[in-house]
Amino acid sequence: TIFHNGLFCYLLSSSNPCYILNMQNNISVIIFDYGGVIELSDFDLINGIVEILGITKERWGDIYYTHNYLTNVEGRPWKEVALIVAEKLGATEDQLSTVSNLIEEVNSRNKVNTELIEVIRKLRGLGFKTAVISNYTSILRQKIADHGIYDAFDEIIISGEEGYQKPNAKLFEIAYKRLGVIGPETVFVDDSPSSLTSAGELGYAPILYKCNKDLREALSTLLNITL
Repeated sequence: TIFHNGLFCYLLSSSNPCYILNMQNNISVIIFDYGGVIELSDFDLINGIVEILGITKERWGDIYYTHNYLTNVEGRPWKEVALIVAEKLGATEDQLSTVSNLIEEVNSRNKVNTELIEVIRKLRGLGFKTAVISNYTSILRQKIADHGIYDAFDEIIISGEEGYQKPNAKLFEIAYKRLGVIGPETVFVDDSPSSLTSAGELGYAPILYKCNKDLREALSTLLNITL
């Protein structure tokens, strides 16, 4: 997939996760997704759910992505929405119970990406603004505070509070307004390619998160600094 805007050409491929050509560096803000970037899991929850249900990821996605607004916009708990989707996919009562228990177990094991938080704090120390844009319910704000990392960000933009979910351009426009920037002054880091699809329209430099090492290298190249 190739995104073009006035400043950057971003190439993403399975063998080469991040290539960014820096044509003109006026970046002042780096924005991060939360789940899968700032908070990591040691288990692929969707893989676990579809295995329980005996279906493919694609089949899960067909139903889930028509219902994810229930949590991302309306603020209903993700587990509740996942169980609604599982039920629509024909899950039995036993399967629903197993899925519910799996979600609770996996969520209890999620951990903050402390190595990335150190990078974010270094970016702020170098004068860059940092922010979060996440498809999440309003509980994320308290979650970030409970983790002791609220002060690592200038702004936290949550879909459940704003009424728009990624990749809706309006969510990014809200972030730009609050941060006092325009798209070409920003980088957006996300672990989901579909969430980066607004790049061409909004002008930000997209980076697909794979691991901390690749992200540090990409940001170092893009910003002409050492992380």
